[in-house]
Amino acid sequence: MGPLVLTGLAAFGAAIGVGWVVASTSATTPVPQDRRAPSARRFAITSLAYTQGTAVLAAVAGILSVTLRAAPTGSDRLLAAGPAVLGALIGLGLVAQRGRAADRAVAAQGVMFILSAAVLGVVTTLLANVLTSTASAPIEGPFAVLGVVAMAAALALGVNGAQAVRAMADVDETETKRVMARWVVRSTLLQIPGAGASLIAIVLIVLR
Repeated sequence: MGPLVLTGLAAFGAAIGVGWVVASTSATTPVPQDRRAPSARRFAITSLAYTQGTAVLAAVAGILSVTLRAAPTGSDRLLAAGPAVLGALIGLGLVAQRGRAADRAVAAQGVMFILSAAVLGVVTTLLANVLTSTASAPIEGPFAVLGVVAMAAALALGVNGAQAVRAMADVDETETKRVMARWVVRSTLLQIPGAGASLIAIVLIVLR
């Protein structure tokens, strides 16, 4: 399987991870008037971006392979867009299930991130079909394994963010800062395999 599989699987994990973060928020959680003060809402939006970053890096690998005119195989065409769209549907379902109980500002941002994850997979596949030809040599490698690693990292980032948002509910500013500090450490560690999988894929594509 080629690099487009990595893009699809990473987008799948990111969309669901974003949905988990949104579902962890509450419309009743107070928001400080001081914009510099930490809050569950601002933190949740930051967590959305962290989770989505895994899909963006994987999309870079997929688009790079297209730029190099690497012809995707039939399974790649399906597995790039398919998981991304499926993940978006699941992510949107998580947001819809939470409904009005979720923080509206976070939910609005989350829906945009989820839809963009689906767009990453679909657009990468469309570019592959338009810009490459069957005469091009396909890139083969452990991209399915790398995709699973990126997907798992994105899901773990979503879980980590959701747990931190819940921990911030009804606590004082001091405890909120402690929760954020723990989240930063865990998220940084979780970003290593997610980003690493995409970087390895990029190296394999360039050196093919």
